[in-house]
Amino acid sequence: YILDMIYTETLREEEGGTYGASAIYGVSNEPHATRTLQVVFQTNPESADKLRELAVAGLKGVAENGPTADHFDKTVKNLEKEIPENELRNSWWSRSLLAHELYGIEDNIAEYEAAVKALTPEKVQKAAAEMLNSGNYIELVMRPAATE
Repeated sequence: YILDMIYTETLREEEGGTYGASAIYGVSNEPHATRTLQVVFQTNPESADKLRELAVAGLKGVAENGPTADHFDKTVKNLEKEIPENELRNSWWSRSLLAHELYGIEDNIAEYEAAVKALTPEKVQKAAAEMLNSGNYIELVMRPAATE
């Protein structure tokens, strides 16, 4: 949510370069522990490079300075709000059953609540820095085919 807010402010509101941008963060333990971050947005070809640079700058800002207090607080509130909402989703229950079978997690709700309560701006900053400094990334810009 933190990067989503940053990208809404910069890529959309300040630059007017896209209707919206999404930052999608994922964690997996199989076949080994990995984290992924995808930043996705649509724009015109002329703005693509500038917006890509701004997207990277947003991640760098969090890695170097941590999230703003406002962004962090809004994120925690949103994560807390999702707890009862998740219980109504089949996809959440499916992931919970999988977590139980693969990792022995008995109470996914309690695990999620504990993770949200343990979240700190410093942990967010550290995660952003680790993602940025991993050296393991791909930048992909899809451009339309040239017309004659």
